[in-house]
Amino acid sequence: MQTIFLFSKYYFYICSMELNNDQIKELGIYPSAIYSLLISESKTNDFFSFSKEKIISETRIKRSNLQASLKKLVSAGYIEMKVFGLPATTHFKILK
Repeated sequence: MQTIFLFSKYYFYICSMELNNDQIKELGIYPSAIYSLLISESKTNDFFSFSKEKIISETRIKRSNLQASLKKLVSAGYIEMKVFGLPATTHFKILK
């Protein structure tokens, strides 16, 4: 387990997450933190609902960094994202 320090303009956060150093080098710290959070929430190998607002509240990552990190995770093949239902909700599937 590795201790992660997340800085924002006004706050300093310490999060304990299970992160892989090679993954951090490949993706960056924000995508790795989001991926770790999604893995901890995944119960099956199928799509699961997890709101972007909840990701922001759990990781304290800004919305712009969240969008870029999710795009990076999708393009690297770590996750798949789909929007289902009315109202539309984002669903994730862990691929790696």
